[in-house]
Amino acid sequence: MKDRRDYEKALEIIGAIIRAWDPYNLINEGAPSDEFDDQIAKITARAPAFYGIDEIALAISDVFSDSFGPGSFTPADCFQPAQEIFMELRRAMLLPCCLTTQAEPASRAGLIQGVGPMEGISHITFIVRDLDRMATFLCEGLGAREVYDSASRNYSLSREKFFVLGGTWLAAMEGMPPQERSYQHVAFSVREADLPIYLEERLARYSDVR
Repeated sequence: MKDRRDYEKALEIIGAIIRAWDPYNLINEGAPSDEFDDQIAKITARAPAFYGIDEIALAISDVFSDSFGPGSFTPADCFQPAQEIFMELRRAMLLPCCLTTQAEPASRAGLIQGVGPMEGISHITFIVRDLDRMATFLCEGLGAREVYDSASRNYSLSREKFFVLGGTWLAAMEGMPPQERSYQHVAFSVREADLPIYLEERLARYSDVR
């Protein structure tokens, strides 16, 4: 998180989700709404390391197990609130890979008066027929890290997966891509010395890679 304002926003998001989750049904049975404030603060303190749902679930598990007894909450027990926290922090641009350093204002005309330039690209979405094959291509071929799978709970039009590659968010969504080839593309950068390894080993199974 870049500043105190980001921290307070993350604290608000995480707090709302943890209170709604309400393990042991304490708040629902009359406990004060600040019952989990200590746990919420400890989870939020770990937010700079939240690159995916697994890290969030582990943080919730660690914090609540520390408070209520070792092993009280496994990461699997905490998956549902972790997934909600992931989606909301991503929507608020508060996950580590969403944070960028604001560029210096451009001198050219065309910017809205009084408003700085965009801070960067939030994510790039690919529409693919085979989501699992795309995941294999990005992770095993390019070295991306899968951080989210909507599975049966779709927040968009269809099932989707999120990946982080070189600090950039990539999304892949099931659907029908354009039938005709075009020059629309995304270019990836690698070190020159690594290029033969990518072409001859990591990407060899994908015959369309040139």
